[in-house]
Amino acid sequence: FFGKVTATVDFCEPNYVTSYYIAEWWNTWTNLVYIIQGIMCLRRALQMKVVLKRNVMVILFFLAIGMGSFLFHASMKRQLQALDELPMLYVIIMTNYMMYRVIYVEKRYRERGLIAAYSVGGIATLIYAFIPSLYTLFLLMFSGACLLNATMEYRYIQHLKKHREVAMTLWWQTWGVLALAFLIWSMEFALCGEGAIDFLKLHSIWHALTSYAAVHHMVNLMLLTYHAYGYRVTLRMDSFYEKHINPTIFIH
Repeated sequence: FFGKVTATVDFCEPNYVTSYYIAEWWNTWTNLVYIIQGIMCLRRALQMKVVLKRNVMVILFFLAIGMGSFLFHASMKRQLQALDELPMLYVIIMTNYMMYRVIYVEKRYRERGLIAAYSVGGIATLIYAFIPSLYTLFLLMFSGACLLNATMEYRYIQHLKKHREVAMTLWWQTWGVLALAFLIWSMEFALCGEGAIDFLKLHSIWHALTSYAAVHHMVNLMLLTYHAYGYRVTLRMDSFYEKHINPTIFIH
């Protein structure tokens, strides 16, 4: 339906097998988990007693990943591939900036952080645009930014006197699950063509795991941000739903 595949990467799921209109059926529809979770997070962020623009911005980028990835996997076109992968870079750059602002709360650090975030985002965009064939380079940029973010977050949490236990739980729910997702992604590329691997639809599992990790990461960043700014916050994670699906922050 969309014509020849022009993307720089093609996943294990065969193209246009399930539907004439959608190239990768399962890899397309599993992006709904990003969109649904993103809408839930956005609604929750806007209902907070104090709404921070950076919280809303990172959630909008997360929603953009879901919509861009939906279009990309439906078409397998290079132009739409950018709508999937560039928001991934922007999200992780934004969360690094958010963690920087948690560590350096004073207003005098704000401009430095913004300049660094915009500069890194611009450089990453140029590299992505002018070296499109190096899919590995995109993975290295994304995974390197993830490693930096995880390290900053972990070291900050270790010095917390309050909310340390719940913040570490959210940290593991973010980075432990994301590490598992990366392992599954690697298995898909390494073992593509094996019957069992193709049947498991591993990239669809990647979508589910990364959505789970991203939601818990955003909630943890909100918790750390509001705590750093002196607000009294609580996090409700009593039930399975609240712990794994919809953790909720309250500002008092």
